[in-house]
Amino acid sequence: MPEKRELKRRHPVYYLQVTDIDSGENLGYLIDINAKGIMLAGQSALIPEKVFKIAIQLPEEMEGEQAIFLKVSSVWSEFDPLLEKTRNGFKIDESTPKELKKINWLIENFGFKA
Repeated sequence: MPEKRELKRRHPVYYLQVTDIDSGENLGYLIDINAKGIMLAGQSALIPEKVFKIAIQLPEEMEGEQAIFLKVSSVWSEFDPLLEKTRNGFKIDESTPKELKKINWLIENFGFKA
């Protein structure tokens, strides 16, 4: 399948927990991220086009905050036999300049360099 992403995703070197803010449910951990989308590994597939408000736990505090807060929509789900988890892809629907700054900080300081 041809790559549709406009921006290359970066993989964090830590397993960062991602929580649904409204339900408090742990959605999984962050596999990769860029300014337009994220991918998580979790226990179950998520319904496509479902909107979530999420918090991505940071590995350390950045400017007094411990998380990145985003509004995202689920795009796809696929079981990964190597991870023994379900990968869920999301597009970022809403973010602020402050949250984008945290994403860039996370990539620069805690992402694998490809």
